[in-house]
Amino acid sequence: MKLIDVYTKGNVVDFLFGEDNLKNWYGDDWEDTPWEHNAGVVYDKFVCAKITGVFNTDLEIAEPKDIIGYCGNSPYKRDDFKTNNLPILTIGNSFIGYTAMVNNRKCLKFYMEDTLANVVVKILKYGYIIPNESKSIIQEKI
Repeated sequence: MKLIDVYTKGNVVDFLFGEDNLKNWYGDDWEDTPWEHNAGVVYDKFVCAKITGVFNTDLEIAEPKDIIGYCGNSPYKRDDFKTNNLPILTIGNSFIGYTAMVNNRKCLKFYMEDTLANVVVKILKYGYIIPNESKSIIQEKI
């Protein structure tokens, strides 16, 4: 399985996965900019698994919309994260913003198409996984 989207709620993040052979996935208005005001979460028909990660409140969870200087309107479409090798999410120990976190080796970076195993390792570095359906998915796939 590969990461196809994330949904953040404070320091709780839903990591949504699709099948490895999935070539084209999308959600409502994924072709529109700015994605943070237009795009919805990936459509359910593409999601085969979800893992919920919880991170300490002293960590910063940043998305590309958090880049200082965009004044609330990033230049990105949600589709851009599939092709431009931009992290869809960054997590780090200090409140330095998305751009600095992308360039900081100590910060976690999540990319679309990261494998399930890779995402689990990253989550467990700074957080934990809520034991809902996640536990059986991890045991079955890793």
